[in-house]
Amino acid sequence: MAVITAIIFLVFFAFNLFAGQYFCDEMDHFSFEGECKMKEQKKQEETKQKENEQIELWCEPQMDPTTGQVTCKMPPKTVLDLLQNPTPENAKKYLEWNQKKMEQIVKAQQVVEQVTGDSKQEQISIKDIKEVNFYFSTTCPHCQKQAQVIKKIAKLIPNKVVGYIVNGDAVSLAKFLQITGLKIPVYHFSSAPYKDITAVPLTIIVFKDGKQKEFLGFTEDFKIIEINQIR
Repeated sequence: MAVITAIIFLVFFAFNLFAGQYFCDEMDHFSFEGECKMKEQKKQEETKQKENEQIELWCEPQMDPTTGQVTCKMPPKTVLDLLQNPTPENAKKYLEWNQKKMEQIVKAQQVVEQVTGDSKQEQISIKDIKEVNFYFSTTCPHCQKQAQVIKKIAKLIPNKVVGYIVNGDAVSLAKFLQITGLKIPVYHFSSAPYKDITAVPLTIIVFKDGKQKEFLGFTEDFKIIEINQIR
């Protein structure tokens, strides 16, 4: 009987000793609840600190004109993933996302032109054009198609058509020019007069009166009167 009593006492003692202990996540031993909570709290603080660092790095402050309140605008997830982790896989996802975005913008622009009757506006004459700026990427198939149209414009107004490479290096640029046969001065995007680029190809026609007209995406018809005369 005394032995049974002793065993019961030991079991009861052990239960009370370890009642406040349990196996913590990511820990290889039994630990008191307080230790686990401290580790979890520290982990949360580190995560929050990293998030704040990312916000501070990529946040673009924007002010609401009606309320004057400044909010933080973060890049889209696909863009942010590439910025934070520039891997070939993330780059591919970004290019796919950007291409879809460009196609949607072009479709929306076409619908707006149909609604506003912009397609029926007065045609453009070469004599009214001051210069043409062509923004492109060397890896963009639509840019290659647009380059064929730019070639026609360059024949009509030589020395007034300039290209700006938004994405690509010297090797890919040489290949792009070889494939398209485009022969115009090409400069890096950093020296471009227009920086607000959301997608490519983008063609900007600057007129002598200071006005300009933008064409986003592959645009075969610029409403330039003389362009259809070139084969």
